[in-house]
Amino acid sequence: TFPTAAPGSTSAAQRLTIANIGNQSLTLSAISVSGAFILQNSGSNACSVSTPLAPNGSCQLSVAYAPASASQQGLLTITDNSGNQTNERQVTLTGPYSTATLSPASIEFNTVFLGSASQAPLDIANNGDINLNIAGMAITGPDAGDFSFQYSYCDSVLPSFHCPATVGFKPSALGQRTTTLTITHNDSHAPHTFTLTRTAA
Repeated sequence: TFPTAAPGSTSAAQRLTIANIGNQSLTLSAISVSGAFILQNSGSNACSVSTPLAPNGSCQLSVAYAPASASQQGLLTITDNSGNQTNERQVTLTGPYSTATLSPASIEFNTVFLGSASQAPLDIANNGDINLNIAGMAITGPDAGDFSFQYSYCDSVLPSFHCPATVGFKPSALGQRTTTLTITHNDSHAPHTFTLTRTAA
């Protein structure tokens, strides 16, 4: 398990031991990580592609979680010659993450007459294991002034919790009114964008 690391920072490293339980030297021909993870110096007993492991010997790898965004997965890939053949072994690495689920997927309003207003609910849920931080929201487009977005206690949503939000529509003119709602947060799928279109009667 990797400690939490904010995007742009690096967690404390986790150590992995590779042991040679055979009776011949073990050569590690390649060691790499991908995704939101990096290899760090493991000290004097670090695994090396230039130094074979003697029988009953062992070495260590140090892997740290370093998300550039909110990405949380990666792979550790090790290539060796055990059994007198080339073997590629992969370990899936997963760091702490937040996952925003916004429902409904599309926002619908009831029929709205000029001079009246309508509201539609929007639920923001965090299905990850670290806080979901709402960085901001923006309403843009030619009719942005006809729409509003309100929420309470959504700045930081705890894991397995959710918060209610409301999208409002109060047309200032007849006909079709269109805008874009953008919600930014620390999920790797950010931002969430909704195109809002409604006709005022």
